[in-house]
Amino acid sequence: MKEDPLQKAGDWFEGLSRLYGPRRVLSLATSLYRIICDKNDNWQAGAIATLIDLVGVAVIKVSFSDGDVKVVTVDFSVSYFSTIKIHEEVEIEAKLVGHKAKLSSALVEVRRKDNGELVASAKLWMTSADIKSSKL
Repeated sequence: MKEDPLQKAGDWFEGLSRLYGPRRVLSLATSLYRIICDKNDNWQAGAIATLIDLVGVAVIKVSFSDGDVKVVTVDFSVSYFSTIKIHEEVEIEAKLVGHKAKLSSALVEVRRKDNGELVASAKLWMTSADIKSSKL
């Protein structure tokens, strides 16, 4: 039987824990599983980028009273400094840097929990999206 892609995606984030922080800052700790690792048991760069994007969206959504705001990432710049091994716990911190009109910017850092070493750093620019159904 074929594995459900939604279930597989849900398994990715099963390890997310301890989401906390003041308004405009989010911190969390996680260790993820084999499905997002390469043959050397390192997290895949794409998995780290996806997690960074999701946490960036989350910090923008919780920073505004209207939590139903829909945002779209329009610019994403990430730098990788180190690899992360399977089941290695990391801390992810996201900060809202600025907001003007429909444009928001967030900084996201991924660090090893045991020694605080920077693993990846990203800057995201997002805009609110007015989603309208097609008239076609």
